This record gives sequence, C-alpha cells and structure tokens, in this order.
Amino acid sequence: MAVPDQQRDFSGRQAAVAAGFVLCAVLLGGGGSPAPGAELLLQLVIAAVAAVWVWWSHGLSRRSPGPLFTAIVAAMAIFPLLQLIPLPPRIWEALPGRTTSTAALELARGEGGWQPLSLTPHATLAGWLAIISAAVGMLVAGRLGTRQRHIVLFAVLGGAGLTAVVGAFQLAGGEGAWRAYAASHRGWITGFMANRNAAADVLLIGLCAAVALAASRRRDGMARLPRGMAAALCVILAVAVIFTGSRTGIALLLVPAILAWVLLREKRRGLGVVAALFAVAALVPTFAGGALGRVGERFAVAGDFRTELWRDAAFAAGQFWPLGGGIGSFVPAVIAAERLEVVDATQPNRAHNDYLEFALEAGLPGLLLVAAIMLALAWQFVRRWRADPSQRPITGFAGATLAIVALHSAVDYPLRSMTLACLAAMAAGLLFVPRRDDESGVATG
Repeated sequence: MAVPDQQRDFSGRQAAVAAGFVLCAVLLGGGGSPAPGAELLLQLVIAAVAAVWVWWSHGLSRRSPGPLFTAIVAAMAIFPLLQLIPLPPRIWEALPGRTTSTAALELARGEGGWQPLSLTPHATLAGWLAIISAAVGMLVAGRLGTRQRHIVLFAVLGGAGLTAVVGAFQLAGGEGAWRAYAASHRGWITGFMANRNAAADVLLIGLCAAVALAASRRRDGMARLPRGMAAALCVILAVAVIFTGSRTGIALLLVPAILAWVLLREKRRGLGVVAALFAVAALVPTFAGGALGRVGERFAVAGDFRTELWRDAAFAAGQFWPLGGGIGSFVPAVIAAERLEVVDATQPNRAHNDYLEFALEAGLPGLLLVAAIMLALAWQFVRRWRADPSQRPITGFAGATLAIVALHSAVDYPLRSMTLACLAAMAAGLLFVPRRDDESGVATG
C-alpha cells in the first residue's frame, strides 16, 4: 500500500484529471452528430483520461463504490452491444418493422443473411462509444474523495462561466459571431454548444455548482465559495440562461432556485444571495429591454412543431415495438413514418423527447433499463441525503443536475450531447462514495 504522501499526491493528480475531464467535455462535446470530428477528439481525450486515471490509481484502492454502481455502469456499456449481435435470417426477418429492410436486402443481395437487431449498426456503434465516454466520467466521479469532488464542482462552475463569457461575445458580435459550430442557433447564447437548449443546461448545472459550493462548510473538509462571489456568479449565469432563448431552460431556473433554498435556508447570509438575485433581475429589463423582447417572443410562438414530430415518432416506435430499431436508427425510422402533410425541406434529426426517441430505438427493454437506472439513482440520492448531512451540498448538486437533464429530456434531447451526457454521468457518480473515504479525501481499502 502506498504511503500517505504518495496517496495525497495521487489524490491531487486524480482531482486534476477529473477537472480536466469536465472542461474537455464542455469545450469539445457540444456539437452533436453534425460535428463528428469534435466528438471523436473528445472520445480520444477521454480514452487518455481513463488510461492516466488507471495508471495513477496504482497503490490506491480499486474497490468500487458498491454493486449498484457497478451494475449501472455495466448496463450502460453492454446494452448497445446487444443490438449489434448478428441474428439468423429467420429471427431477424421476424422482428417488427423489418419488412422493408428485408425486401431491400433481398433485392441487393438475393438474400438477407445474418443481421444485427439494429437497423443502423454504424450509428449504434457510435452511440456505444459516446455512452462509454460518459461511463468513464461516472467511474471517475464515483471514486473521488470529498475534497476532490469539490474540485470537480469548481471545474463545472468554470466551464459554465466560460460558456457565459463566450455567450457575451456572441451577443455583442452579432448573429454569426463566435460560433463554435457552423450548424448552430444564431442570435442567441450557445457558448461552446451548437444548441441553445444544451447551452442553457450547461449554465443551469453551473448555477447548481455555485450554490453547492456556497453552501459547503470548511469544517467538513470542503472548499467553499464566498457567498458574495456566489451571488454574483449566479446572477451572471442566470442572465445568460435567459439569453439562450431556451424556453424550457428558463423555466428550469426553478431547479437551482429550489436547491439554493434547501441548502441555504438555515443560513441568514444565504438571504443576501437571494436578495442580490432579485435586485439584479429587476434591473435586467432596464438595460436589456429589446433583447428581452426577443426572449418573450419565444414564449409567444404558437403551434410548436414538436407535437407533429412526436406524433410521427410515436407511430414509428409502434412499428418497431417492443424491441426497437437500434440506437441511432431514429432518422430512417421516422422519415419512413412521416405523414405527407408535414413533409417539408427539413430533416427530422431528433424526436425532441429523449424518452420517445429511446422508445423507438431501444424498445421496451431500453425503457425498462432507463426506468430502473432512474429509480436506482433516486434511491441512492435519498440514501446519501439522509446518511451524511455534511455532504448534502454535493448530493444536492448531483440530484439537481440529474433533475435538470431528466426534465429537459421531455421536450428536447440533452443526453444526445456528449457534454451533457458526461456531466450527467459524473453527477450520477457523485451520488456514490468509495467503501471508505478517509479524512484526506483518498479512497482506501
């Protein structure tokens, strides 16, 4: 076993690796499927992170935070691979929704041959690589000690702060200025994301990190953020969320607000944070009235296209029920099911409802797996909240992050962004702790 000095050294290095993971995810993972080059670069960086983590873990405990943690990570890694297992022609052709594909293969080859469950194996493999990358974040976060976890929260806050700074340049520079990707929402804050909704989620998660750091106590061995600074950062991030123009993102400002009330309600100084937020919020219309008018117009839009898209996606999901069409099969499946009266020049690339899209791609087994993971994480959150009051800022941050992603998934697709998938996975990992977490913040056996 390593001596204490070596343990502290490894602990600091591992915290730096975890913080680097967060920042790389924010900077490189926001382009989505239209930006495969950036996603590939991020996956290579994460592979290097995993290798360095294992190397620096030499001499430290390799105990997992528990069987539930291991089961969740294993399920994430294995499920997409099951859709890539080749099946005999008789079995594959009998699967729901395969009639057209079978006929096409017979025309091209004369016979179907062995095929995987997935209609789009290349997209399923790409999805698996993205899931594995997020799983690395969960593995890293789940093995961190208390002090290391606070460094991760500072990294999350730093990533959100950089997003707000770039967003300010985007607003000042005009419609197409400072965009990270060619295919991007113009005229709104997107930061390092291509999608304003994803940018709003990054900023919201940063808000939760600021609240958690302000609520931390040094006597519990935690690094904390001065409440005055936390109030200023919260104001900046909240205003940035508003100028993403994301309607759901703005509504989800309620989540960090609830987190602040829960964590700071017993501290009188916490009232100053709330007062500062209200004071600045009252001044925003004064210096940004015109821009706020554009935000208001977003809420006045009637006849959202999502309802039509959901109708077609639900029909397509029924065609492949109960096994689904495979991870990444949404586009060909929904185009085949699209009603003629809603066909236009655009291509529906997402269902704008992650649960519905997952029902189409993964079927009943996938929905049961998602439900089981969500229930397991909810149970773990309640367990950690009750078991260790001193760790409630971290537990609260993790729970609030997962709530933001889960709620936004009902009307968008946050988990299809590698940035948000990695942040959500790290938040899930923070709900678990190594079997023994000593005072130095090093997990030991």
